[in-house]
Amino acid sequence: MKKAIYYCNQFFSGVGGEEANDLEPAIREGAAGPGAALQALLKGVEITHTVICGDSYMASHREEAVGRIRS
Repeated sequence: MKKAIYYCNQFFSGVGGEEANDLEPAIREGAAGPGAALQALLKGVEITHTVICGDSYMASHREEAVGRIRS
């Protein structure tokens, strides 16, 4: 089975709305938010982790956020 990592912002992951725009990257096991529905559609692919990050944080700290996600 193929494996995938899903990225989702703070709103769609269910963490919060505008007040959570500065949420730093977090990694959760499994599919979160719309990733759960996506998982059902992906035949032969397992979403092993979901990366969640606030929109404003990603826009303002892109290199740092991507570096943290990759580590």
